[in-house]
Amino acid sequence: MFHQYRTPVHQVGHLWRNEDGSARGYLVADPVHEWRSPDLGRLNHGGYRDLLWHDESAGDVEERLAVLGRLAREAGCAEVAFDRLHRRSPLGRHLRQMRCRIEEGYRGYVVRIINLTSVFAKLAPELARRLAASPLAGWSGTLVVASESQRVLLRIGPDGIAVEGNGASGRAARSTGGAIEGGPEIAQFVVGADDPAEIVERAGMRLHGDAARLLPVLFPPQDPQMENQDV
Repeated sequence: MFHQYRTPVHQVGHLWRNEDGSARGYLVADPVHEWRSPDLGRLNHGGYRDLLWHDESAGDVEERLAVLGRLAREAGCAEVAFDRLHRRSPLGRHLRQMRCRIEEGYRGYVVRIINLTSVFAKLAPELARRLAASPLAGWSGTLVVASESQRVLLRIGPDGIAVEGNGASGRAARSTGGAIEGGPEIAQFVVGADDPAEIVERAGMRLHGDAARLLPVLFPPQDPQMENQDV
């Protein structure tokens, strides 16, 4: 059983049910015409004039894709765009395994840390958990994280991680652990927005001591879900 409905914001929803009438799956998707990418300055993701815009859905992945294919063909759409589809969602994982062209687009995110000491004090239990679950579980020492005018010192030991503001300089920390010296891009480690090695290379950060070994353990990519993240 399959029928359409209108959402509170006047989008078109599609719901299908089991034989007993219970909800089996749904999706919200609308055809979009003449949409231009503000980033690329061209029509849609692939230059087409028509696409089916997927806003949200739930249910069996194959069934959702079948419904999307049907709707796209009926609307004359050449491609499907997924708004804010998380990479780790079942649908996101399935799409990456299919034989199809996928483009990912991100639009202007600005993340800035106002108080480095406060942020790392809140993160300390999670950082300690990540370290304990890694091959570096027995590591102890100090790690300095410096971002512009702010600096924090992490004292890492068997009892966890203690955080001190205005930590020692990178040079002073080399003999006891390591140091990460950079700019506002330090915030990208906190949100887990990318591979830490790529962030270091792109931002021209300076690493001392064991920082290069600790970075991927303490700040792994988390694939955060950002607003206006499209596939």
